[in-house]
Amino acid sequence: MATPEKKLEPTANSLKSGRWVASSCKMCLHSCGNLIHVTDEGVINKIEGNPTNPSNNGKLCTKGNTPILRHYDPARFKQPMRRTNPEKGVGIDPKWEPISWDEAFEITAREIKKSMDEDPRKILPSLEDFQKMNIWAWGLSFGNFNFYQSGGTMCGGAYHPINGYIHSAFACANDAKYCNYWINNGTGDGFSSHLHAAAQSNWVAKARAERNMRIVSVEPGLSIGSAKAEERVPIRPATDRPFALGMS
Repeated sequence: MATPEKKLEPTANSLKSGRWVASSCKMCLHSCGNLIHVTDEGVINKIEGNPTNPSNNGKLCTKGNTPILRHYDPARFKQPMRRTNPEKGVGIDPKWEPISWDEAFEITAREIKKSMDEDPRKILPSLEDFQKMNIWAWGLSFGNFNFYQSGGTMCGGAYHPINGYIHSAFACANDAKYCNYWINNGTGDGFSSHLHAAAQSNWVAKARAERNMRIVSVEPGLSIGSAKAEERVPIRPATDRPFALGMS
């Protein structure tokens, strides 16, 4: 077997000259602290976690490393769009056209005023989240108490409202900083997903290394969390509630 004749030297950093700007990630709602490198030409070419941020401690998840792709996406909307084809249906081209922000605001204000003059109850705000009081207040300012949530049940559309009702909080998470025995019931917490993936992975790793925290994963499938847990309980599908009630 041939051996290299000389030791490989590390590759020089090819990052263009520029400046680092402290910011926060908006690829999800947790806003991990990050550092964005902007070249002298004003182009973003590198994103890293901010090591001084107490939340994510300089770590970013997969999504947190990809905002550049979204920022420079050629299909990204950069201004309001107006539908010009009133006909709707599957396969029908809506024929969107770009308009200015001033025109978009004028159209919105005109339609709201029209509804206000006719009947304020016609104004039906669509809320993205249960806890955004500013959106609630916006609808109430028109004298209308009606609203509906448009998020459906995907992501946290069903999870967050229930936590609000039960815990008066946006969400709940494992107490990885203090617990020593954690039953992980079908979630990706601490390994691949859910709340603050970068921060929780860091907390769970430290708890296992420093306190020997034991993790028992309870779920039918073999997820990343189950593969890395000390023990996996392959519970039968749809028996999570009896399992939880049996421990209460």
